Amino acid sequence: MANITEVTTKGYFSRIGDAVKGVVFGLILFLGAFGVIYWNEGKVDISEIGETATKVSAESVDSSADGKLIAVTGKAVSTEKLGDSMFLKPADYLAVSRSVEMFAWVEKSESKSDTNTGGSETTTTTYSYSTSWTSAPGSSSQFKEPAGHSNPEMSIKADTFHVNSAKVGAYDVDMSKLVLPNYENLTLKKEDLDLTKGVFENGFVLVGKGTLASPQVGDLRISYSAVKNNLDGTVFGKLEGGKLVTYVDQKTAESLYRLFNGTFDEAIKQMHTEYTMWLWIFRAIGFLMMWIGLSSLFGPISVVLDVLPILGSISRGAIGLLTFLVSLVLSILAIVVSMLIHSLVAMIVVAVVGIIAFVVVLKLKAKKPTVVHV
Repeated sequence: MANITEVTTKGYFSRIGDAVKGVVFGLILFLGAFGVIYWNEGKVDISEIGETATKVSAESVDSSADGKLIAVTGKAVSTEKLGDSMFLKPADYLAVSRSVEMFAWVEKSESKSDTNTGGSETTTTTYSYSTSWTSAPGSSSQFKEPAGHSNPEMSIKADTFHVNSAKVGAYDVDMSKLVLPNYENLTLKKEDLDLTKGVFENGFVLVGKGTLASPQVGDLRISYSAVKNNLDGTVFGKLEGGKLVTYVDQKTAESLYRLFNGTFDEAIKQMHTEYTMWLWIFRAIGFLMMWIGLSSLFGPISVVLDVLPILGSISRGAIGLLTFLVSLVLSILAIVVSMLIHSLVAMIVVAVVGIIAFVVVLKLKAKKPTVVHV
């Protein structure tokens, strides 16, 4: 199917109106950035809670730890067999994830905008269509050109499954609430599958009329990942009558009920790594919100200057650089201030240092020699 090109032109005063509306959006985004940064700096490092857990043996239930956060390192085991009630036969899995992709039409669009002398703007958008495997096929009715690009509904959906009951060592766990380790991709064999409704090809279950080499629109390919039974890991939770349940920290209201691959120390390291990663991700998000917000606040200036496109282009570059630097400085200040506000100890230290510095300055001024003029 040939590409489709759409050309639109927006007038000068209409663009100014849109830019003025963008000021409101920019202000909301700019102020919201401070909220995101403040919230982010107050997030709890869950590894610090995990480190307070009482380590107990997996051999038998330690009733003396009842009501406490405990950590148990041992094998996660279930006597049940688990499949997906469709293609994957029941086997030694604690949990199974079924991934489904459809061979479908995919719409892509590319836009190029040119500012004209006088301030109007012409936008050329090219829509192209191709077929590929995707887990989220677009609705054909939303395409620019639906004709000839029809995607059927997916007859099989992605889903996850878990066993009803399991133990880590001697401790029962609630599989419906327990946060599990990352699922590992399953390398399947034909005997692992029930193929009454599909075929097995190159590691996938294929449902449809085509093949993996020559698929047809609407064909489905299915793969699996799983958390395997007899996993060597460490689980964190509150001991309650011989069973592990969700632990809620009274100081922070954070909850912890999670199974990790590996030892206690490896679990703590993973929690801290995740905390650090998300801390920096949201710091970056806060900065970008601030930068985009500030740029939007000054947007009308560039649009007004677009009456001569070269002036508008120069102003955008200058505003982009200026707002980048201002946003960077403000983000750093917001992060530091938020850290201080969230840390009572740090606030006390800063206050004490400030008082000492103030007293020292006063004493130095008091000792300053008097100059006598003859």
